[in-house]
Amino acid sequence: MKSQPTFRSIGYLLRTLGIALWLLPIGDIFAQPDMQRPFYLSSLKSVADYTVLKGSPVVEKYGQVESVKVLWELKKDKLYFISSYHYKWHYRFARQRLGYWQNRTVFNERNYGERKDREYVLANLNHYLANDLWTVEFSSADQIPLATIHTFMPRLQAAFIPGKVLHLFLNTHRLVEAFSEPTPPVSYPVVRADDIYGGQLYQPLNLRGNYGYLRKIKVEDLKKSVPGRHDIVVLDGPALDIPAVAGLMSPDFQTPLSHLNILCKNRGTPFLAHRNIWRDPRVNALAGKLVYFEVLADTFRLREADLGEAQPVWQANVPREPVALPRNLKSRELWPMNRLSARSVNLVGGKAANFAVLHRLARRSGGKWKVPEGAFAIPFVYYVEHLRSSGADTLIQHLLNDPAARNDPQQLAMQLKTIRKRIKKSPVDPDLLVAVAERVRAESPTLRMRFRSSTNAEDIDGFNGAGLYSSKTGIVGDATKPIDQAIRKVWASVWNYRAFQEREYFNLRQEDVAMGILVHRSFPDEHANGVAITKNLYRPGYFGVVINVQRGETSVVSPPPGVTCDQLICYSENDIRFYTSRRIIEYISYSSENAGQPVLTEAQVLRLAEHLGKIKKHYYYNVPGTRSSAGQSFYDFALDVEFKFDGPDSTLYLKQARPYND
Repeated sequence: MKSQPTFRSIGYLLRTLGIALWLLPIGDIFAQPDMQRPFYLSSLKSVADYTVLKGSPVVEKYGQVESVKVLWELKKDKLYFISSYHYKWHYRFARQRLGYWQNRTVFNERNYGERKDREYVLANLNHYLANDLWTVEFSSADQIPLATIHTFMPRLQAAFIPGKVLHLFLNTHRLVEAFSEPTPPVSYPVVRADDIYGGQLYQPLNLRGNYGYLRKIKVEDLKKSVPGRHDIVVLDGPALDIPAVAGLMSPDFQTPLSHLNILCKNRGTPFLAHRNIWRDPRVNALAGKLVYFEVLADTFRLREADLGEAQPVWQANVPREPVALPRNLKSRELWPMNRLSARSVNLVGGKAANFAVLHRLARRSGGKWKVPEGAFAIPFVYYVEHLRSSGADTLIQHLLNDPAARNDPQQLAMQLKTIRKRIKKSPVDPDLLVAVAERVRAESPTLRMRFRSSTNAEDIDGFNGAGLYSSKTGIVGDATKPIDQAIRKVWASVWNYRAFQEREYFNLRQEDVAMGILVHRSFPDEHANGVAITKNLYRPGYFGVVINVQRGETSVVSPPPGVTCDQLICYSENDIRFYTSRRIIEYISYSSENAGQPVLTEAQVLRLAEHLGKIKKHYYYNVPGTRSSAGQSFYDFALDVEFKFDGPDSTLYLKQARPYND
């Protein structure tokens, strides 16, 4: 009688099988259905060779790009052009094809550094379709010596497609600096981020799909030809904002952190930029019709649709129950930051509440960064009282009780304009003006103050509200920029058309919205200003913060037409030694306002990233209501942070933090 197998013998069998599977390349097992694809080639003799190996880059910072990995085995002087179909990582290829036996940590330390025991040179060969540019790109973490690059580039070109010239992409701060200094003459061309970014035709901004009526609208006509929430809008030029719509196509490239892009992310609106979209034959053929529109990584889909398929999707996207917005109207005190917290949204609004968190963290930093001085918050009660004394509350109630006006863009725009005028023309409570002036004179280093919107429908989890409301500058005792005018304009912005429509889109109770005001010193002449998202927008679940920064006061989130900013990813915000021991700053574009040079120094970028990482940790683990409480992973959680560098010492100021919702 045969004995039954024991747990020990089964374990031995599984371990033996595991070893056998490890020795046998995994690609050989899973790729059997497509054995016609080679695992690698030792040279690329034609575009067809490249095509059979190509795939998408692991990190897609630009649209319309194809990629093939290449590995140079140094000791044997062998080149391997690797199939993207079979291998996503260089490490996996080295392990399965070249017999590399050590773990990924050792592999990374040896082959992305300046060590003498480096075994491989690892790169991507990217083809940018819009300008037919072929580039060699090293990982942003790679500290490869220049001498090795100078040897590698001619070796690679000799094995590459005849007639196609490879350009070294200077994609990091380190490489840009290295090639800006006197270097030995090289036999290969180089390109910078601007050469690639400026040559792009297509930019996928929010990869979603939706149904809607395709409407071509000139930017100059947006106010009189207001689009509705079931319209897919095609613009002829740059726009600073857009009402809630079903889809958006623009000829103007955006930064990921522009107000327009953040709003589309928050709404789930499909959004793309294409330099020739206004003349695109697919758009012209379907203009005025009900269509299905979908944004993909390298292209977009557009086809005619019918109401039967569109209406269920529209209905599914409408929130079923109105969302109440709590507000506390009991306090008339001007609130100092040290007495507010993240829980103060119902008293002074989301912006002021989050500023209070930054205020505490700045004090703990020991002066390594600051928040704007002289800060305090005006609570909701003054706004509500102003509505009553001006009669604007009656106008608001009339609008909210008129479904026809709420659903007619033209009528809605007219009634909202009337409400704003009423608010702006009525006098502000004189006691409030006296209290504000006294507080500014007592605590601010300047009489020039910034009055910033802070509603209970702004900077909150699930509703970003970027750019919906207005912030204004007021100077205490000045007749040209009086503080009462600044306050009235901020209050009136609650009823901006786009703000109203955004709240309608998310089914927020309009009668609940209230405006507080965050007041602090203004920055009339800063060295640089910018916005950062504390996660890697280009590689989900990975390290890195995305930073957009511009010289001086030029806006990053709503720039003038044709103006670009520095766009970069910094990977040194975490505690992992592989990253913190390296200066990893990867550029996507450079400021058009700074002669093509980085706006910030390397030290400034690294310092900013370090503090952003600490603020993100504090929010994720300590602030109630963040996505951590809903089970969101740390690397997928993010804040949207505004910053400035100001003064002769370029002091770092952080002026706003809010949940980033995408």
